This record gives sequence, C-alpha cells and structure tokens, in this order.
Amino acid sequence: MMINQGGQQGMVTMEQDLLRLFMDKRISKENAIAYSNNKTRILQLMKGA
Repeated sequence: MMINQGGQQGMVTMEQDLLRLFMDKRISKENAIAYSNNKTRILQLMKGA
C-alpha cells in the first residue's frame, strides 16, 4: 500500500514498472504478464493504459 501511495518519491510497484516497459515497447505484453507478481493488477493497468 505504501508503494502505491509513494509514487511522488519514485516508488513504483513491479506491475507499474512492467507496464512502463511494455508501453515503451521494451517487453511484450505476454512477458509483462508472465513476470508480474499480481496478474489481476497488471491486466487492470493495461486496460487503463
């Protein structure tokens, strides 16, 4: 929870960073999902992107 609220201090979740890499076209959608610790959350983030 603290990481989710600490974005201004540079703290990001694994899913947020995987989404960033996916959006930058550095990894595939499949890899982002595969390496995610929280599959539901990464899919939610991808829908919102």
